Amino acid sequence: MRFKNYATLIIIASFLCGCGGGGGGSSSSSSSTTSPVVFASGNSMAYLRHLAFDGSYLYLVDSNTSATSTSPVSYGHLRQINATSGSLVTSFEVAPTYLKDIFSFAKFNSSYLVTATIIGGNTGITEINSSTYAFTNKAVLSSPYGLAVDAGNTRLFAANQSANTVVVYDTSYSILRSICNTSTYSSCVSSTSNADWVFPTGLAYDGSSYIYVTSFSGGTKGLYKINTSDYTVTSISSSLFNNPNGVAVYTSSGDIYVVNTGSGDTDSSILKVTSSGVVSTFLDGSVGSNMLCKPIGAAISGNYLYISNGVCTTNSTYASSVIKISL
Repeated sequence: MRFKNYATLIIIASFLCGCGGGGGGSSSSSSSTTSPVVFASGNSMAYLRHLAFDGSYLYLVDSNTSATSTSPVSYGHLRQINATSGSLVTSFEVAPTYLKDIFSFAKFNSSYLVTATIIGGNTGITEINSSTYAFTNKAVLSSPYGLAVDAGNTRLFAANQSANTVVVYDTSYSILRSICNTSTYSSCVSSTSNADWVFPTGLAYDGSSYIYVTSFSGGTKGLYKINTSDYTVTSISSSLFNNPNGVAVYTSSGDIYVVNTGSGDTDSSILKVTSSGVVSTFLDGSVGSNMLCKPIGAAISGNYLYISNGVCTTNSTYASSVIKISL
């Protein structure tokens, strides 16, 4: 995740007021009995971040660390994975132009977008040409992470972590709204509401009314939802949140699945949050057969949940892999 690989970044260094009516759901610690399997691994995939489906493909972002003559540099990749077999189709990169610290992917009006830094260029939202793989910066953000798109493909939502802001863009990448943390609300551009999230990270659209946002450093307030009609923000609280990161919505049931990256090797988990705000443990990272290894991203396709793993020690067999879980 954005806490780059270099010591949880300054993010934990700068570690909330009226959220438009924070709703706290009840919690449960029961764990589901699913059977995770490895869906994709290898292919030089390294430090995985978020993932998203588009048609016949799963799009996955990661970063490899390559030594240079001066110092190691983390190069980012957008990888296209066959949504049926899990095999690598292609990696979107052309040397010597590289993406650095790449975090998330979304398809917006036929444009392939990632949040990343262009080496020698800007940090923010970058478009990748699907034929030539050339990069074009579309919007500058200080520390971008998650992306989500509304149903009409008219608005793009982006999490800007260090600014504690979710920025909403139109199809021309002009800012429609900046939904900010209370501490920065007065200086927020075009803001109509504020939130008390801390380091908003993952974003997911439920297909009709809400964008769900994880608050990585928000403590018990780990999940928020933005009403896409009026941009009001509501929080969902639970003691089960533990550095929540990726998020995905299962539209068939309305359930939201949240990835707890955790702070150690075995305190990660996958949470299930009902549409009414009841939070429970879906997969417990302390159980080795659940295949969680510092998980980061989440995506749903059909009746399956896909989780991208990071790097860990205890369950390292499943490091840097995508696991698939039946819902």
